[in-house]
Amino acid sequence: MIDPAVIMYASPLFVILIIGEFLYGKARNTNTYRLNDTFMSISLGVISRFPYLLNLGLAAYTYSVVTQRYSINISFLDEQFVWIISFIFYDFLYYWSHRARHRINILWAAHSVHHHGEEFNLSTALRQTSSGFLITWIFFIPAFMAGIPPHVFATVAAFNLIYQFWVHTEHVAKLGFLEFFMVTPSNHRVHHAKNKEYLDSNYGGVFILWDRIFGTFVEEKTEIRVVYGTVIPLRSWNPFWANISGYVSLVINFLRAENFRAKVWVLFCPPAPCPETPIVKYSSHISLSTDVCKFDPPMGVFQKLDLWVQLFFVLLSSASIAYELGDIDKTEMFVLCGGIIYSTFVSSLAAVNNQSAFLIANTLRVGLIFGIYLFLNPNLLITQIYILFVGVSIFCMCIWAAILKYSRLKAC
Repeated sequence: MIDPAVIMYASPLFVILIIGEFLYGKARNTNTYRLNDTFMSISLGVISRFPYLLNLGLAAYTYSVVTQRYSINISFLDEQFVWIISFIFYDFLYYWSHRARHRINILWAAHSVHHHGEEFNLSTALRQTSSGFLITWIFFIPAFMAGIPPHVFATVAAFNLIYQFWVHTEHVAKLGFLEFFMVTPSNHRVHHAKNKEYLDSNYGGVFILWDRIFGTFVEEKTEIRVVYGTVIPLRSWNPFWANISGYVSLVINFLRAENFRAKVWVLFCPPAPCPETPIVKYSSHISLSTDVCKFDPPMGVFQKLDLWVQLFFVLLSSASIAYELGDIDKTEMFVLCGGIIYSTFVSSLAAVNNQSAFLIANTLRVGLIFGIYLFLNPNLLITQIYILFVGVSIFCMCIWAAILKYSRLKAC
């Protein structure tokens, strides 16, 4: 029940800060950005907003039922106290939700999307799952029972998420006394580490106090360099695969389990466990190595150009959707979301230099986007963006086809 409008309106600020961090890193020779990694993060971030824009999930229905039957209704308090209590209580529940998503396999299958990134920068904050809406709301039922008003809950949830944006950076050192009670870049770097010394720690969203109270706090150490990513690496730039890979592994392990007890264990055991736990024989290439070899297949100039075009398309599309949110009906929203998802999938082929598959998929993309353009209300800004993207895609595709033909003739 995060307010999608608040997140969408905050998106321009996110983009400005990402550009600022990139320029700062370049100027100081400490750049933490790669085009393919940034493309993946932003694409996943935009796609993750679609379920909320389409009103998918059971959170709203559950809220209505619980507040009507079981709520103690805190609205008798002064309004400012309702907001303060709601903000703190939400972060407390977020801590337990976040901790569960790291310690229960079926929940980690969704949340792992956020941790796949092997770089750590502001764009990493946007790397969110598209399936979390299915079950995460369960952890916030106590907030529903407390009778937190829906607009208050949605707003504090959005601001909790927005706060977490700025802590995804390597450019900010420890912040003195703030380290004791607030989530900061330093203690959040630890949370994203796959080093065995740092694993499964620092789950707080805004307040790190919960970790200190419940024994999950780990301090960043200068002698142990943080290595980012997941113990089982994704090794793909496909946002669709990023969202389902955890579930695919879960299903495979579930089917391999020898009996009912083992199958239940597969679903609810901690992910990537230590060797002494039974699930290890159902898991593949588990390693607690701090190997810093990153997934970074070579890209030519054209592939980079396509990723830049796709990034601008995704950003412009999401901005126009936010601007015209009240003018887009649900059918149009489904079509728009489908077009953006397929378009990012096509660009992921360019990111791994799959030339033949890219040409076929890009041809289909041009046809799909043009079809969506014909379907949409011509007065919408997003409609004009789609036809612009069709033209640019055709131009880029012609250039790449010419380059491929020239390279083959030269090889002969």
